[in-house]
Amino acid sequence: MSRLRQLGKNTFLVFIGSFGSKLISFVMLPFYTRWLSTIDYGVVDMIGVYQALLVGLITGAISDAIFVFPKNASYEKQKSYFTSGILFSFLTFTVSAFLFYLVKKGFEIGGGFNSFTQYTGWIYIMILFSFLQSFLQQFCRSVDKMYVFSIVGILLTLFTALFSFLLVPNYGIEGYLTAIVISNAIVVILTIVIARLDRYFSITSYSRADLMIMLKYSVPLMPNALMWWLFGSLNRPVLESYVGLAGIGVFAVAQKFPNLASVVFNIFGNSWQISVLEEYGREGFEVFYNKIFALVTLFIAVGVLGLSFLADWVVQITVGKEFYSAATYIPLLSVAMLFLCFSTIVTPVFSAVRISKYYFYSSVWSAIISVVLNILLIPSIGIYGAVISLLCSHLLMAVIRIYFSMHYVAIYYLWVYVVLAIIVLFNSIICTVGNAILVRFLTFIFSIVLIGFLFIFLNKKMCICSSLSSLKWR
Repeated sequence: MSRLRQLGKNTFLVFIGSFGSKLISFVMLPFYTRWLSTIDYGVVDMIGVYQALLVGLITGAISDAIFVFPKNASYEKQKSYFTSGILFSFLTFTVSAFLFYLVKKGFEIGGGFNSFTQYTGWIYIMILFSFLQSFLQQFCRSVDKMYVFSIVGILLTLFTALFSFLLVPNYGIEGYLTAIVISNAIVVILTIVIARLDRYFSITSYSRADLMIMLKYSVPLMPNALMWWLFGSLNRPVLESYVGLAGIGVFAVAQKFPNLASVVFNIFGNSWQISVLEEYGREGFEVFYNKIFALVTLFIAVGVLGLSFLADWVVQITVGKEFYSAATYIPLLSVAMLFLCFSTIVTPVFSAVRISKYYFYSSVWSAIISVVLNILLIPSIGIYGAVISLLCSHLLMAVIRIYFSMHYVAIYYLWVYVVLAIIVLFNSIICTVGNAILVRFLTFIFSIVLIGFLFIFLNKKMCICSSLSSLKWR
């Protein structure tokens, strides 16, 4: 199977396995908000925040390593990695249970009371099962059991919806949490059975050396995960202080649209990671890498142009009048998404060479920029401060990761992508500040034409279209 066909197959399987589970929170939102009060939904959101923050800290982000190292390894090595990862996680969760208990008791003795102390047990259980589900699915992807990844992804979506419908109306928050835990627990069991993962676990296969290899790769990813957590959370309290909860609501709605596109792109990103790991170092990989890079970035750029131009109409069709002002922020947030996609395309190179420190470098500097700009800009220009902060932090991350990735894989005609970014940014600025529909339309058409010329140039140099035509299913 050719590289492009394999990438297409992987993308399809990841799409089947991930799309539903990624979008379940959007699809179920009307249902949840009907049966949960604003306070209840706030608690649910905070529990999700705690879960996202703590799962990587507790496990050393070893789920990322279990995807990288078993790939193309011998069966005995795969058993060693799998067993070592499971036993390490068992130890960390045992220690964490004790620490959770101490923290809960400490707050109770001190008179403290918040969502963490009230739902400590639930948070711990949700972290445990979400980790197991992620760890097992990542291992399945690594050992070429993509069909299992797809099947359990669909089942997770169905079980989550089913148990939510059964439990949330009668039990509120506890019903929601129970539905999530039961769904993940069932999927964990089914993954083990369908993929026959019991064959990969043996106490005698434990290897401290292999565990250290995985942790050496995964631990530097923990700050990266923490920085991403800060990207999505820090601007909220600053916005609340200066523009109020209504401003946060408008900003959140504005983010929904580019974030939805980002979810779809991340499905491609997962399959792209598999292809890079499989093909890196082989003859012709660099050409293949550059063709995909060119094709994907040009496609995303056109999508950003379209979303920026149509933002007003999209918002008016999908949300209430009180949120119409969100359309103003969508163009620049879409450009931030473009820069994020740049980062996503080049990032698998770091996994292929098994050097994760570049995640750390880029995340730290981007987080610093995000923190500084949020604090400096939001007090003076409100929501635009949060938008500009997000845009600049994603731009810096893209620049840093592209720079380091080029140590291992060259990017042909880099100037084309610089020009592409400038065109998209210019169009988004016009769509943000321009009120005249004719001006925005002409700018949109002009930008499309320029990107068309860039595509013609790259196609002439790299024969992108002829390569794409070979992507046929057999």
